[in-house]
Amino acid sequence: MMKGKYNKLFIIGNGFDRWYGLPTSYDEFKKYYRANIKHIVTKLRIKTTVNAGGDLITPVELIFGDIAKPISLPDEFFWNFENETALLDDQKLITQFDKTNRGLYRLQETVREAQEILQTAFGEWVRSINIEPKEAGYRFTNDCYFINFNYTDTLEKCFDVEVASVDHIHGESEDPESYSIWTCHAS
Repeated sequence: MMKGKYNKLFIIGNGFDRWYGLPTSYDEFKKYYRANIKHIVTKLRIKTTVNAGGDLITPVELIFGDIAKPISLPDEFFWNFENETALLDDQKLITQFDKTNRGLYRLQETVREAQEILQTAFGEWVRSINIEPKEAGYRFTNDCYFINFNYTDTLEKCFDVEVASVDHIHGESEDPESYSIWTCHAS
């Protein structure tokens, strides 16, 4: 931030994009994930199974669901998406994969694949949100600085905010490698 240029700080979250009419709720991500997961795992060449109930079981369902009885991820996973992806029950996972070197290697690979699937799905979903560069009817003054928790570039496209005046704290839609929600911690 350039000293003296900015006099106002705005902290922007998902409510801003939703107020603007963009489909950016985690419920929308859930719909995208469920509609596109087969395509995503095929593209990534990640092995899946189908349980007795006909649910597609990917590494995401194994790691973030009930690994002993895998089913499609519950709605709660998507409603609390960022917290769910930040916490893993390492003890539950180790008991399912066992503590041998082979089991720990399989666990590590499954976690890596789950993260790859989620990062790909999330990135494709964010990039699929159509933000028409149009006049929003409001202009922020040049002395405004934005901390933006959204991945979208709504401020830049619709409110004519300079790119240098926006800090995308979690990352930017066009750069999936910048997404910061993919750090998993064992509980």
